[in-house]
Amino acid sequence: MEDKSRLMALVASRQGNWWFEETPWFVPSVRRKIFEHYVQTQPTVRSGGLSEFIEVGQLKAAAEDLLRTYRTTSKDIEATKDLLRNSNNLSGEDLVAAETKLRTDMRLRHLQSMIEADDAAKLRDAIQQIETELNRILSDREHTVPSKLPELKSDATQPAKAPRVVAEFRMPALEPEDIHLLAVVQHYLNKKEEAAATYNLALSSYREFQKKDTDQQNLPLHMLAALCRADHGEFLSIVMSSPKAAALEFAGARLDIQNLFNSHFINKDTSAFFRIYTFIREADEYLLLNQWSNAESLFQRAKEESEAYAKGHDLHAHVFRRWAWAQLMRWKIQSAEQAFEKSNEIIIDIFKNKAIHDVGDHL
Repeated sequence: MEDKSRLMALVASRQGNWWFEETPWFVPSVRRKIFEHYVQTQPTVRSGGLSEFIEVGQLKAAAEDLLRTYRTTSKDIEATKDLLRNSNNLSGEDLVAAETKLRTDMRLRHLQSMIEADDAAKLRDAIQQIETELNRILSDREHTVPSKLPELKSDATQPAKAPRVVAEFRMPALEPEDIHLLAVVQHYLNKKEEAAATYNLALSSYREFQKKDTDQQNLPLHMLAALCRADHGEFLSIVMSSPKAAALEFAGARLDIQNLFNSHFINKDTSAFFRIYTFIREADEYLLLNQWSNAESLFQRAKEESEAYAKGHDLHAHVFRRWAWAQLMRWKIQSAEQAFEKSNEIIIDIFKNKAIHDVGDHL
């Protein structure tokens, strides 16, 4: 198993914002594919260099690498659709392979449409098209539906001909990470009722998968299930204004990852950014509930972990910025000023290091 692949799969935030607002093309199915791809191709990376792998450039490069590696031709996709139109002739293994190919093509199309969107309007259009396609597939679980052509009339001398049956193509049913994406895009588009129902469906789909995968052999889907809980927390917080329910989801997502990594003896460093994000978001919800002691305890955990694992990173600065605002809410002016100064120092250092790096690239 690779630290790099796990870290990328678990990116919930780089700068403190919801990941879909920062890197909308880094969708659940892409994370799963990156996990599988990097497990096979990359050397193990330890905590000293982990933060570089959640920079936008690294994430985008990994996603674009998938497009180059796994996209197939339209001719190949049409041939696969023809196979599924006559799926009765396929073995179980061939049927699974054909459905997997079509799902992969769909997911990479979604990825490409968002990566290529170079302004907000185009991105929103791409997201709306993804929502339409996934919603249609979700509503249409059948792979083939017989379509009868009009019957030929018979006369006394000629028997009636049997109606011809045309097999209509239907996309394979969505998997948990696809339903997860549908929930996320409906959340982004502020479709409250639809997103609420789809999040529930996504979470139950992940749970059904987890019941079957008792040995946790498919690790990335277990990780994505935790990410889905965190996304649901964002939805409950921002869209539904339900801070208590949101706090429980952030805490639950963090505990799920902790238990998963402990059971596999996985280096916990690779879940640090996920933990920091959920600590901060849970603390934000307790501030809204005026539960100051809970919020301060969570902020303290976030500060400790960001100092240990995200030092000098945007998320490190975000932790102290959120702590500063929390202190202002309680009129602790001196403490707030110190936290703002710490956050600003980190940001200045980030810009200095970036400037030095950019100059070095041009020498």
